[in-house]
Amino acid sequence: MEKLFSLGNTPEFIALLDNTVRALHSAGNAADVRFFLFFKIFVDDVDRSREMYTHKHTQKKQFKKASMILSKFKEHPTMYRRVPFILEKTQLMQTRFIACQVMDIAISQRWKAMEDAEKGGIKNYLVNKIISLSHSENSLKQHRALISKMNHALVAILKFDWPAKWPTFVSEMVKSAKGNEILCENNVNILQLLGEEVFDFSKDQMTSAKARAMKEQLKNEVGQIFELLIHVLRHSKRVSLIIATLKTLQKFIPWIPLHFVFETDLMKLLVGRFFRVSQFQRETLACLTEIVGLQSPLVQQKYLNQIRT
Repeated sequence: MEKLFSLGNTPEFIALLDNTVRALHSAGNAADVRFFLFFKIFVDDVDRSREMYTHKHTQKKQFKKASMILSKFKEHPTMYRRVPFILEKTQLMQTRFIACQVMDIAISQRWKAMEDAEKGGIKNYLVNKIISLSHSENSLKQHRALISKMNHALVAILKFDWPAKWPTFVSEMVKSAKGNEILCENNVNILQLLGEEVFDFSKDQMTSAKARAMKEQLKNEVGQIFELLIHVLRHSKRVSLIIATLKTLQKFIPWIPLHFVFETDLMKLLVGRFFRVSQFQRETLACLTEIVGLQSPLVQQKYLNQIRT
């Protein structure tokens, strides 16, 4: 297994990595230990018991070795450069998740030290890979877990580069979402993750100056995001896209200018269309709760009657 670190980007490297990952996931299982104890107590075949014990002991050693090697693998300072090759060549989902963890660690620990060209290559790869995996219904279903991990990696990059080094990100997300409802669904999910990072988690994960800059930028661009969300709610019949849109809308309601909430057909859509449908009731109720809880004095002065009705 140690040979893993000396091999280049070859089929042998992928095969060895996959085998190491399999060793991690197939050994050291507590359920196997409990089964062995049951077997030992209730079965009189001593030879079989001894054979089973030896097998489990070997598995446990393999588990410890695989765990140690994969920990080193994920922390290796240049292994992130091999993530695209791994994702393209392995057929093992667990190996793809390991590759995403390598990328996550590199972004969180080494992003600032990377050259701009290398950062650009990683961003382009993530964006293009997400788009390619989100282009069709079958692909989205097959790769949903992997896409989710790559979405989180993309948002982790935004915490470093947006808005200063990637000022067009939101407009790119909105523009690319308009031509394909399946891609739109994933873009809406990314915008929700961005909103959570900026509005919910920024206090604990960023400097105050960085958090302020991201909040101000998102407030400036929230109009674009709202236009995308309201377009989906007006026109889409795709259930999963509508649910994703309602979840994202809930996250942005406290930051959307009040005239978008009260002077468009948003309230009519929420109350008159989506709250009546059981599939959408929970997310719609969450949006309406956010609206009722808006604290602006203007709500009391101008829009209170609309809320009450």
